[in-house]
Amino acid sequence: MSVPKTSLSALGEAEYEGWLLVQTGASKKGGDWKKRWSVVANFALYHFENKEASAQAVGFVPLPSYTTASAHDVKQDFAFALEHPSARSYVLAAGTLDQ
Repeated sequence: MSVPKTSLSALGEAEYEGWLLVQTGASKKGGDWKKRWSVVANFALYHFENKEASAQAVGFVPLPSYTTASAHDVKQDFAFALEHPSARSYVLAAGTLDQ
């Protein structure tokens, strides 16, 4: 799935925004973690390398087609998965429970 060319400022009002760790790689059990400014807006999760208004999205997940699941097998606190039956799944982690 390609990432739409969207700047942070073009998203408008966000339902959520904050730092999340995003696991790279296709497996729940492997891959590096990258810290991304993450925004939920327009029924999608967008990832940015920073939180400057001019930042361009580097990641995109259309949320209505995904479900959330626990990610207990991941060695990160507050980790969760976004799963899809026929597309790539994602593993993310917040720094705190409140995030």
